[in-house]
Amino acid sequence: GDPGEGRTASGDEVASLRDELQTREVQLEAAQAEIARVRQEQEAKMADVVRQAKEHLKQSRARLDAEKGELVEKVADLEQKLQQSQEKVQKYQQLMAQAKSRMETYEQQERELRDSLTKSQTQRVALQEQMGSMEKVFNIAPTKEEIAERGGVL
Repeated sequence: GDPGEGRTASGDEVASLRDELQTREVQLEAAQAEIARVRQEQEAKMADVVRQAKEHLKQSRARLDAEKGELVEKVADLEQKLQQSQEKVQKYQQLMAQAKSRMETYEQQERELRDSLTKSQTQRVALQEQMGSMEKVFNIAPTKEEIAERGGVL
């Protein structure tokens, strides 16, 4: 062995290692660039997904707010109709109570009129009987004595 040969072999090894190191550095830079590119793509995709989700949420919220408004309006309308129905029922109940009261009054008046009619009919029969007995008395011609007692006048 020549001591110079070792150096050459070592020099070749160092050069080879430098070449390999440089190749690896280039590969590392390429990998880092690829990682940065992929990360940027992923962040862009995530930002797009987040943007779409926010837009969907915004649209859903707007739709739900509109539906809520419609429902609130319907509920108010139904409450108004219920109130009107309750007022009608109350008026109907008042009218029915008034009608019942009037019917009771009319029935009482009818009873009183029937009682009065019965009383009048009873009085009429009694008067007819009196008239009948009076007719008997007056249909008999007065005697000469009765005429004399009355001063000779019938």
